Amino acid sequence: MYLNNLGSALGLRYQQLGNAADLDEGIALCKQATMQTPADALALPARLVNLGLGLRDRSIRTGNIADLEQAIQAFEVHV
Repeated sequence: MYLNNLGSALGLRYQQLGNAADLDEGIALCKQATMQTPADALALPARLVNLGLGLRDRSIRTGNIADLEQAIQAFEVHV
């Protein structure tokens, strides 16, 4: 929970201040949080959404299609 919350907060700070390092660290923390969450945990979908949002934002910033593909994979878990 703490890793996910910190990662999400860093993503929000990136949106406000534009510091790419915040976004990168936020994504790394959200990835770590999702990897440490059991597949059947109720919290997993929300953690995947946070990860997907960070990856989407980084894809917008950099144009990196791999980040966009990973974001789509994270969002597809909910479909």
